[in-house]
Amino acid sequence: MLANVVPITPPDAAPEPDFEMFWTIYCRHEAKKDGAKAWNALSASDKVDCLIGALRWRKDYLSRDRHHVPLPGSFIRGERFYDELPAPVNGSVLDTFKPLPAKDRRGIPPEVLAELQRLRGKL
Repeated sequence: MLANVVPITPPDAAPEPDFEMFWTIYCRHEAKKDGAKAWNALSASDKVDCLIGALRWRKDYLSRDRHHVPLPGSFIRGERFYDELPAPVNGSVLDTFKPLPAKDRRGIPPEVLAELQRLRGKL
């Protein structure tokens, strides 16, 4: 009687944000240990916001001399991921992306995961 029942498999759970995701996105790869320490002090919702912010700031930071880009730990501890960009940066789906409030969010937004996958393919 139950032989014809197909078990329902839950959809793949969205990945949890981790420091390696941030490290891939963020353009200044120095002081990794300090950056990881700052990352571990973030709440789960702040980690998602940090990934979004790092992607939003990436294009601006890549156009600067690296000494004018905050170290990862400074970016995280100073919550620079919430800062407003200095001028519109065109060319990315994330330029106008506004994340949902943490209470309404369900994991890492698909736009962020897609950009992360694209960046990982470049490395």
